[in-house]
Amino acid sequence: MTKKQWKNSVDVWKPYFDQSYTYCEFAELKNFLIDPSEIIGLSRPENEINERRMKQLSSQVELNGWNYNLPMCVHLYKIPFGSYLVGRDGNHCTLLATEMGLTKIQADINIIIPHCIINKDIKSVLEIIEEETTSDNDLDIYQKKNKILLDLASKFGLLPHSLKE
Repeated sequence: MTKKQWKNSVDVWKPYFDQSYTYCEFAELKNFLIDPSEIIGLSRPENEINERRMKQLSSQVELNGWNYNLPMCVHLYKIPFGSYLVGRDGNHCTLLATEMGLTKIQADINIIIPHCIINKDIKSVLEIIEEETTSDNDLDIYQKKNKILLDLASKFGLLPHSLKE
């Protein structure tokens, strides 16, 4: 079996956003099951992965199985019309799941929606929602915006495969 060649997440997502997220919006899915074979990039080079942490995680999985109730955080970006990249958390879990040949892991996913596919009417609505933000209703504003962005992601076929079916 050939060893998987991992891309650098930052290099792959660089065309979509900068530090101020000028080029895209994100729709968020929490605790979503995906096939780890669809993850193509790690947020740090494989040779910089902490071996001690990998051994601990492997031992934990050996003892308890792959348990979604344990703090096994995986944060992914779904690139437009494509695969997933590890974001802020999940390099170790992604590597272990791939080594184990798992077909499903749980992850929090940020779907990248490039601004170039968002029409001006949707942009206006998003701006209005953001202007409504106050400390009292941040969660409500976030949920409204996320629903609009998930609908948009659906319209353009950007959702994970299992949500498209």
